[in-house]
Amino acid sequence: MNFNNISVNMFFPNPTWDLLLLLFFFAAVFIYGLVVGRNRIIVLLLASYPATLINEYIPYSEKFFSRFNFSQKLFLKSFSLFVMTGFIFWILTKSGFSRKELNKKTWQIIFLSLLCAGFWTFVVLGYSRP
Repeated sequence: MNFNNISVNMFFPNPTWDLLLLLFFFAAVFIYGLVVGRNRIIVLLLASYPATLINEYIPYSEKFFSRFNFSQKLFLKSFSLFVMTGFIFWILTKSGFSRKELNKKTWQIIFLSLLCAGFWTFVVLGYSRP
């Protein structure tokens, strides 16, 4: 087989922003999971759930949202989700939920990282629904 002529365009002829966003989330959380370890990625996943719930019920006023276009609204909701996730993550790590790991199992870190990235992608792409 000749692999010299294979390019990304063969697999993704028309890449869209949601595909690039998906790849960014998976890469970022995967690298984060490998750097910090299994216990902290579990705490990050646990912090994401209440942050998503809180972000879903923030009472944004219609007058406030009327000034923004669709992509700005998506960015605002996503940014507030990640800020709340970071804040809840910080509270949980300071309260002792994240302890040192004795044995690092790479397959667990990869699975939990993909689970976290998949959850964040699901939530952020859910904001793009009308």
